[in-house]
Amino acid sequence: QPYKLSNSIWTASFFIGHKSIGTAASGLVLFLLIINTVAQGTFVGVTASRLTDHIFTPEHILGLERWRQNVGHNVQYYDKVSDQSLVAKVCGMDKTVPVEISDNKLTLIEAIDSFLPTEDIFGVAFSGPALCIVAILCWSLRALGELNDIFEMFM
Repeated sequence: QPYKLSNSIWTASFFIGHKSIGTAASGLVLFLLIINTVAQGTFVGVTASRLTDHIFTPEHILGLERWRQNVGHNVQYYDKVSDQSLVAKVCGMDKTVPVEISDNKLTLIEAIDSFLPTEDIFGVAFSGPALCIVAILCWSLRALGELNDIFEMFM
């Protein structure tokens, strides 16, 4: 039984360079194939490098709230020299935070910060904001495709 080709970039890529679609269309299909591959690679990269650990359980969040209320804002740990509470120092990733009190909180803030982009190219490409941009781009392209299908249906 014959195979019905689907309407996807993967199927269209079989025709890149074929004389029936021409050079310009082949170039466009190649360009779209590259965009598709980069978008999917970014999704996989962000997921694999940033979203595989589960560190925010409900118990953990409750513990953080208790630490903030009972330790972080306790006047006993207020730094008069820098005029900052322990919470302000931890959230500011101040390395002078007393290890015996809040080193694990500083580690947590550093883990959250690792989700944000860094200076190098991989830090920018495999970050939370990059994932948002790719998701919005994919949604926008899909929505434009649907609008194009609707337009063609009536023309």
